[in-house]
Amino acid sequence: EFPSIPGLRIYARYEPMQQIGGDYYDFFEYDGRGLGLLISDVSGHGIPAALITAMMRMGCALHHDMAASPGTLLSHLNRHLFERTGDHFVTAFSAYLDINNRSVRFANAGHCYPLVYRAAQDDVLEMAVRGLMLGPFIMEDYQEESFALNSGDRLLFFTDGLIESRNAREEMFGEQRLAEYLKQAHAQPLPEFIDSLITIVTEHHGERIREDDIALIGIDIE
Repeated sequence: EFPSIPGLRIYARYEPMQQIGGDYYDFFEYDGRGLGLLISDVSGHGIPAALITAMMRMGCALHHDMAASPGTLLSHLNRHLFERTGDHFVTAFSAYLDINNRSVRFANAGHCYPLVYRAAQDDVLEMAVRGLMLGPFIMEDYQEESFALNSGDRLLFFTDGLIESRNAREEMFGEQRLAEYLKQAHAQPLPEFIDSLITIVTEHHGERIREDDIALIGIDIE
């Protein structure tokens, strides 16, 4: 089940490549005042990635009260993981949607940029902010960015398994194709939109074995 927050519609999907995977997402509710979220992707696959994902889950449980400040949450998660990930690393993107102020704050740890459909402009933009991945480096501060939210906006958070899905000709699905689909299909109900997107990506890679997990979070602003 997904959080029930007045003014928001939320839907997510997780498609693991194997029975155990390294993609992860979590939500943090703030008494109807806002919603924090995190989406992450551990490098590699199999049991090592799953163990690091378990550490991420534990870190989120320990530091969930930091989620209203996405940069602070990422800093704490990085300390939690530092020198514990071996040859692996974690990319993560954290956001906080403030219901009262109708705005979103966000910070990034080496993750692919989420996309947002802006209803007023009928355009798709990146939620662009930079930051180092979690685990290998000590980094005290993760930069935060923010912007206002308006009715009709749709936010799409995802892991790179979505845009890096390849077909038999080695062509990636790609961010441009994703942005075009988001603009074209923004009026679809959110669950239908997400499920259809998974189907389109599956058709793109065809009979080729998928090489990565896929996690997706969609949020509509009412």
